[in-house]
Amino acid sequence: MAEHPNVARIRRGYEIRGESTDFSDSDRAEIEDLFDPDLVYHGQGTSKFAQDFRGRDQFFAVERQFARLTGMRQEVRQIFADDVHAIVIAEVHAEHEGKVTRWSEAEVFHFGADGRVTDTWGIPVDQVVVDDFWSSVIPANA
Repeated sequence: MAEHPNVARIRRGYEIRGESTDFSDSDRAEIEDLFDPDLVYHGQGTSKFAQDFRGRDQFFAVERQFARLTGMRQEVRQIFADDVHAIVIAEVHAEHEGKVTRWSEAEVFHFGADGRVTDTWGIPVDQVVVDDFWSSVIPANA
């Protein structure tokens, strides 16, 4: 049985993202086509990133901040998708000033009627691990 086309689209998004947010012009066009201009990234937890970020440009700015602040990469374990949702099971590896942290999470994507991602969430198995990591990167009062 062939995989759903949204599995391939999401996988390609992760391939483009890799460990960098410095995209070539062709990659930028491809990744922008995946996300709706009004995308909402729903941040979880208690860190500075625990808020809704609205708009594709703001989402990319947050991604660039992740990359700049940490040596973060995601190892995709499995992707499930249909016409409305995609779920990615990922292992996240993050490092900041010698502190190495790892966590598993489900990354959820909602597709709009035009096939672009309109909403996304990262839901870790253990939110405390993620919050502890981010508190070591960005103090609560920053």
